[in-house]
Amino acid sequence: MTQLYVCDVCGETLHGTSAMARHERKHSDKLMVELQKYYGAMQNKLIEKKEEGRKGWDKLTKQQIMDMIKEHCIRHMFVGDESVDIGNLAFFLWYEQNKMPK
Repeated sequence: MTQLYVCDVCGETLHGTSAMARHERKHSDKLMVELQKYYGAMQNKLIEKKEEGRKGWDKLTKQQIMDMIKEHCIRHMFVGDESVDIGNLAFFLWYEQNKMPK
């Protein structure tokens, strides 16, 4: 029977010692730990907005995304979680630039 481990950093459940060892390497670098936290914040924000009925992020054009980033940077420069919104918009831009052709 495979032993279960729970990561102290992110709480992920892992099966077996080799899986735990591989997983721990992700957390060995402070930057990776902070990126995981930021990713979690981005996910939570996207879930929140989806539950509010927001959708269509994958239909935005590059120009629409750039305009939204500009608006968020200018209008909300000093608001607490605005960087998460900008991070999500940056992801949308990345997606737009890297999605597979239809």
